[in-house]
Amino acid sequence: MINKETYNLFLKLDRDKRVEAFRGMLSYNAFLKKNNFTQKLNNERIEGYSSVRRGIGILKERDNSVKYIYFQEKKKNEINEKVLVYEQLNNKSLEKYSPIDLKEYINKLEFINDSLFIAFLSNISQKDFYIAGWNYDYRDVYLNYLNDMKYHQFLLGTGVSLDYGALGWDDIINETENMIFLLNPSLYPKGINKRLFNTPYGIPQILKDLDSSHYYQIIYNSLYNNYKKEVISTSNLHAIAKCIEREFAKNSKQCVTLTYNYDEFLENELRNIPFDCISDYDKNLIPTSGTLSSVIKHLHGFLPKDYINGPTTLNKRYEDSIVLTDAEYNDAYSKSNLYAPHELDLFLKNTTVIVGNSLTDYEERKIFRKNRINDGPYHFVLRKKYTKDSKDKSDNSNPIANDYYIFKYLLQIGIITIFVDDYPEIKKIIDSFSI
Repeated sequence: MINKETYNLFLKLDRDKRVEAFRGMLSYNAFLKKNNFTQKLNNERIEGYSSVRRGIGILKERDNSVKYIYFQEKKKNEINEKVLVYEQLNNKSLEKYSPIDLKEYINKLEFINDSLFIAFLSNISQKDFYIAGWNYDYRDVYLNYLNDMKYHQFLLGTGVSLDYGALGWDDIINETENMIFLLNPSLYPKGINKRLFNTPYGIPQILKDLDSSHYYQIIYNSLYNNYKKEVISTSNLHAIAKCIEREFAKNSKQCVTLTYNYDEFLENELRNIPFDCISDYDKNLIPTSGTLSSVIKHLHGFLPKDYINGPTTLNKRYEDSIVLTDAEYNDAYSKSNLYAPHELDLFLKNTTVIVGNSLTDYEERKIFRKNRINDGPYHFVLRKKYTKDSKDKSDNSNPIANDYYIFKYLLQIGIITIFVDDYPEIKKIIDSFSI
């Protein structure tokens, strides 16, 4: 139940924010119940009602019933909110429910409690973000939803490549800074990055401008200098490859995976099964065949293991596909119809499982937010719980409060976070898919 104190936080919002929060709760609840909710409601559909009201949306339930939902307020700005529901009958006529108290209506939503209720209030003060009773609410519901899905698709980030010897972001930046110092000791890359770029992509930009050959060499070395070519059965990437194989056997449809990684570790895992796949890093360079079982789309470019020994023309194409520096990033996302934003936008029309991706990329988050606003589905990210840095003596926070803030923020852009105690648990979750 939503208690009075919590509900008062909702009443502090202006009417537009209350409507936005209410829509979010309805869409989230409908998604988990496998209903369909859309905000696209014609306010003129229902004729005449004396009080002030706002169209909220259309709810299509699994029994095929259709409900038109309105938000009603009394005139003169009185806070006396009701929900008006009109149900479409089989003969296309409409039946109106008696006005329902808004708090009562929200309390009837199956997956909304105090803490989830507050998670939809986007602009309340920070002190209200943490609810002591949250404790990873509905985690089992999310896992059951994923297990019951007819089709699983994955969006992958750097985290899934670490088991194979690839460097993490911090290490790549350190290597890049060291190379900049060797090429030009008079430069201070962190200072330039802070004053000019203020993004994670400024330091690679400095190196590429100084010497592009060293730039590509560092990217390649970060992937393959410590490469472990054997199958790693305990890795999350191996679990994803086996899941892709099961998905194809179950659905007999081409499996598409999106990745921000430049490496071919997933391809190798699939080939070792064996399972056929192709790497697609630009639709204009490598056309994908409908006969292939799996396509891995490299949104930010591709450097395969044999890149160094390949012909010059092919090497140039691989290099041109890379998106890492500030300029490359701007070019890749300057228009919505370019490869990376276009492919991600299309991909997010279906529920996606996100693994190894920190979701710190602001361009990526824009596309998630766009899909959520346009009534796209929710997505799931598998993420390790917050742990304090033992070296940081200033961190006196409650880890659950930090996780709740992360959960709340990502929920606003349509991403539901499933927290795990440690990374091996992610593999167990993926292994349970499609069985």
